[in-house]
Amino acid sequence: MIGMVLSGHGNFATGVYSSVQLIAGAQEQFEAIDFTEDLSSEELTKKIQAAVAKVDTGSGVLIVTDIAGGTPFNVSSKLTAEVANLAVVAGTNVAMLLEILFMRNQALETFSDQAITAGINGIKKFSLKKIVIDTAEEGI
Repeated sequence: MIGMVLSGHGNFATGVYSSVQLIAGAQEQFEAIDFTEDLSSEELTKKIQAAVAKVDTGSGVLIVTDIAGGTPFNVSSKLTAEVANLAVVAGTNVAMLLEILFMRNQALETFSDQAITAGINGIKKFSLKKIVIDTAEEGI
């Protein structure tokens, strides 16, 4: 099973994971690492490295972060040069996680591509559609 690490600014990671747990229960091989204002990027790097080591059982690890270009994403991206079978995806949302959590028994590349598709597909716009019913009766 592919391990997962979720990271983001503030309490994004633990907040999103709290929602996931409420809906789908606690997840195996899953760690949530917050990047709070009291952490340096070096400290975040160490926390993410430890989380990756903890969740990796040989099938690889996907790190999902809040925004591309932010410190959690940048730190995680740098780790891909050091850690084999590691992928990073930004733009995480709850819908994405809920869809992919149960697809973790496949190749990491395929899994990371599915995460992106699930994230995009999880974004929806509400649109109120009015239904017009014709009450005019024919005949009499």
